[in-house]
Amino acid sequence: MRSDGIFFLQFLDRFNQNKQLTAWPGAVSFTLQCLVAPAATAFCNRFSVRTAVHLGTFLLTSGLVMSAFSPNIYFLFLSYGVVQGIGRGLIIVPGIFIVNMYFSKRLGIALGFASSGTGIGTLGLPPLITWLFDTLGYQGAHLTVAGIATCGWVVAMLFRPLSMHKNIVRHRMLKAKIASRTCQTPDVEYRIQSNCYSRYGTIKSAQSDTPNLTSTSGYCTETENESSLNHTISIKTTSHQTKNTPDGLYNAIAKIEDTRLRRKRRNCCVAVIDNIFPIEEEKRGEKGKRILLHWPLFRDFPFLVLCVSMAFFNLAQKTVFTFLPAYARQRGIAGGSLVLSAAGAGDTVGRVVAGLVLDRAAVKPHKGAVYALVLIFAAAAAWAVPFSYSLLPLCAAGCVYGFSVGASVSQKSNVLATLLGKETVNSAFGILYAFQGIGTMAGLPISGALRDAFGNYDFAFYLSSGSMYSAGALVALSVLLFAMRRRRREGGAGRHGYETLPTGGGSGK
Repeated sequence: MRSDGIFFLQFLDRFNQNKQLTAWPGAVSFTLQCLVAPAATAFCNRFSVRTAVHLGTFLLTSGLVMSAFSPNIYFLFLSYGVVQGIGRGLIIVPGIFIVNMYFSKRLGIALGFASSGTGIGTLGLPPLITWLFDTLGYQGAHLTVAGIATCGWVVAMLFRPLSMHKNIVRHRMLKAKIASRTCQTPDVEYRIQSNCYSRYGTIKSAQSDTPNLTSTSGYCTETENESSLNHTISIKTTSHQTKNTPDGLYNAIAKIEDTRLRRKRRNCCVAVIDNIFPIEEEKRGEKGKRILLHWPLFRDFPFLVLCVSMAFFNLAQKTVFTFLPAYARQRGIAGGSLVLSAAGAGDTVGRVVAGLVLDRAAVKPHKGAVYALVLIFAAAAAWAVPFSYSLLPLCAAGCVYGFSVGASVSQKSNVLATLLGKETVNSAFGILYAFQGIGTMAGLPISGALRDAFGNYDFAFYLSSGSMYSAGALVALSVLLFAMRRRRREGGAGRHGYETLPTGGGSGK
């Protein structure tokens, strides 16, 4: 994504079109990447993060291969714009989604480290991609980048679904609990007929339990043919099992063993597919309906103000990163890709530092205000770019801009969790990300038109700076509206004698 400026220059050289038209494929790609975010959130809720990343990697790789054989600039609207854009959205959103699922106490730090890979990629990929185009040519570079993109399938397998993680942890805790309740007693075997427990192993009745003395060591076995309809599960306690072990432990053991046996009987290929494309536990609301997206957020006015601010934010962010190499070429500055690398270095540091700072107790109550201030710094850095006439000042401006943007991008979910609560943060992030796509759709074509009209990129950076200032002001307004609403609720609860509760979810614990 941050290397789009390199691809923009390659598209200019290959197809010889004007700047405005050449900027459109990148605009379409990033716009769809953002607009698909609510659908990606719903997809993660319906299936799993791992499944979403697998699908996104397939689309991203396919789009790169298609772009390698693009006959004209208009074909890039499909390959680079539509296919890659949807693929990117299905990869980026789940990466934030799973962090919000797993972390609550140190969410800011977790988000900072988890998203720092974007900055590292910005630091290393632009020089690499430039070298690939210079060495392998247009098609060879695209195919090589497509090969790199297939690493997404490996990363997807590392995204363990939360429900799977809970089952594994629960199993380990159960085994540890059983091991801790040990004493020297005779071995006892409990035979439980199949009609005494449900499909998932929960014991329905203990009337058929028949204890028998045995001298074997403890493990769970199936004593009759697996295909028998009336088979028996034997739960043999070890010689160290306590006399006072609660029946609930035996029920849990029966459930675990029955699940293991059912998986053992399943086809191996089906089991592999289930592991590659798992399905998370269903999330349901109070009325029992499946929750894919929290639709009431569309009626939340302070949240919508925040969404509009992100549209202005992305109008600026995408424009600066896309046109930095082109601006360096305009000024005759060699090594335009190094400017993106400097921005990437600042981006990486900004993400980690922001996570550490916003999780400090003194800063937590003021996360929104700090976030707005960071956007003002980004606006100042964008304004400084047209006044940078050599490589060193340009790299410095890019580094400050990358630091500010990295800090703001990585901590969006953290701020949302504080303002809205942990339960709705993933849906809120998806909607917020969709509004960013609107800014991208407008920003790149308008900036390209300004370049064609004035003959330089200076006004594109002035537009980006003004847009970023607007984003900071709207974030401050949104935070103020949230604070006013919280005070009204606390005041109303106080008048009626209710206990006031924090509105900030669990992220700040």
